[in-house]
Amino acid sequence: MILIFSALASSNLSCLRTMAQSPTTTTTSTNLLTYNNSTYGIKIQYPENWQEKPANGFLGEVVFFSPQGVNQTQGQVELDISVIPSRNMSLDVLVQKELETAKSLLSNFKIIESSPITFHGNPALMILSNSTNPISGVVKSINISTIKYGNLYIISYGAKPEIYSAYLPIAEKMINSFEIIKPSVEHNNNNNLQKTITTPGNVVGNNTVAAIIPSTSNLLTYENSTLGIRFEYPTDWKYYLSFVSNSTASVDEVRFDLSIASLTISVRDLPFFFQNASIQQLTKVMTDIFNGTAGPYSKVLSSGNATLSGYPGQKMEISYNYPSQPKINEISIFTIKNGRLYSVAFDGDAAYYNTFLPTAQKIIDSFRITLAIQPNDVKALVNKGLSLDNLGNHTGALQYYDKALAIQPNNFDVLVNKGLSLDNLGNHTGALQYYDKALAIQPNDVKALYDKGLALDNLGNYTEAIKYYDKALAIQPNNFDIQNNKANALAKLGKGG
Repeated sequence: MILIFSALASSNLSCLRTMAQSPTTTTTSTNLLTYNNSTYGIKIQYPENWQEKPANGFLGEVVFFSPQGVNQTQGQVELDISVIPSRNMSLDVLVQKELETAKSLLSNFKIIESSPITFHGNPALMILSNSTNPISGVVKSINISTIKYGNLYIISYGAKPEIYSAYLPIAEKMINSFEIIKPSVEHNNNNNLQKTITTPGNVVGNNTVAAIIPSTSNLLTYENSTLGIRFEYPTDWKYYLSFVSNSTASVDEVRFDLSIASLTISVRDLPFFFQNASIQQLTKVMTDIFNGTAGPYSKVLSSGNATLSGYPGQKMEISYNYPSQPKINEISIFTIKNGRLYSVAFDGDAAYYNTFLPTAQKIIDSFRITLAIQPNDVKALVNKGLSLDNLGNHTGALQYYDKALAIQPNNFDVLVNKGLSLDNLGNHTGALQYYDKALAIQPNDVKALYDKGLALDNLGNYTEAIKYYDKALAIQPNNFDIQNNKANALAKLGKGG
C-alpha cells in the first residue's frame, strides 16, 4: 500500500524513497484513464495498461493491477481502494481493526512508520509496513486512511521491495489524482457516540436513533450457486457484496451493515499452506491473533465445538475494547468444506448486542452450504480457477480451466488464463499451445500477443519473443511494459537495449 501527495508529502515521500531499493526501470503506460464510481464515491486516474477490478456492491474494493513483467510471479503490483462504512467509529479505531485483519492474513506483519497526515483536506493516517507470505515473499506496502461521508476510505499500494521504487512514481500520480466525491449511498457519520434504540413498546432516551430490529417472521432467501451458500434474512435488512482476491486470500462476503451492528457471511478460499489445516488448528491461530498479535483491544472470551450447516465447526466469542469507544461483542461460527472456510460472524455495540442476537441467530441457523459450483457454469468455474491462481495454487486452477474448456473449448479468456497458469508452473512450452489457440480466435489481442512473447522469452527464444512484442507494440506503441521486455530481449541477443 502506498502513500503520496505532492505538497504535504515531500518529507514522507522522501522517507519512502530513501527506504526503497535503488529504482529500476518503470514498466507502465503514461496514458491515463479515469475510473469513476458514484456508488463508492471515488474517482481516480490509472494507466491504460493496468487492469481495474471493482468489487460488487458498496462494501468492498476496487483494485488496479499493473501488467506482469517477464517474471510473471513477481512482476505485478497493485493499488487498492477500499470503502467501508465507518459505523460512527473514529479513524484510529477503524485503522486498528484493519491492522488486526492484516495481521490475521499476513505473517511477519510489521509497521515501519505510522503518522497522521492531511489527505485532500481531510485528517488521515499513513502506515508504511512490511509483511511476508509463503507465496509472494516480502511485500512492502503503504496505506492512507481517512473518513468522509460516513465511510472509511483506504487507498493502498503494495509491491515486492525490488520493484517498489520502479512503480512508485505512477502510484504517486494515481493517489494524487484520487478524489472522494459524495457517494450515491451515504452512511451517517455522527461523531456523537451516544446511541439509543426505538423498538415497538420500548423507547429509550430523549433522542431516538432508528435501528432496525426486524420481525423474524418476515424473511427472504438469499442463494448464491457460485459460492454454494443459502440463508434467510429479514426483509428490512439490506445486504452488500464484496470480493477481495490477492496473493494470500480470496474472500467473498455478503454483509449486512446496520447502524450499530453488522452480520457478515464469508466464503474464503484457503491458501495452499492452510489447505490441510484442521478446524482446531485454525481456531488456535485465530485465538493467538485476537489475544496477542492483534493488540490489547481484543480478547477471545470463549471457543468451542459447534456446527454450521450440519458440518463440524467452531464457535468463538470475542470482545473489543477500543479507547473512547463503545465495547463491541462478536460471535463467529465457522467450518471448512472442500478447501473453503465458511463463516458467519455477528458483531455489535455491547449495549444492544443481545437485542439483535436473536435475529442474527435465525440467520445462522438458516445458513446452508450447498457446495454448488454448477458443473456447467463456466463463469463459476473460471472464477474458482482465478481464485486458486491468485492463491498460488496454479495446479488446482488448471483443473477448473479444463472443466470450463470442456464446455466451451474456444473460450478466449479461459485459454489465456490456462496459458498463464502453465507459465507460472514453468511449463512455458505448454503455455504456448494455449496462447496459439487464443490468438487463432483473437489475433490482435495485445495481452495474448504479449503473453506469448513472455513465454518465448522465458524459453530463451528471444528472436521469436521480439516478433510478438513487435506485434503487440504495433497495436499499443506506448506500452512501456512491452517496450521494456523487448529492450531486455534485444540486450540478451547482443543487439542493444
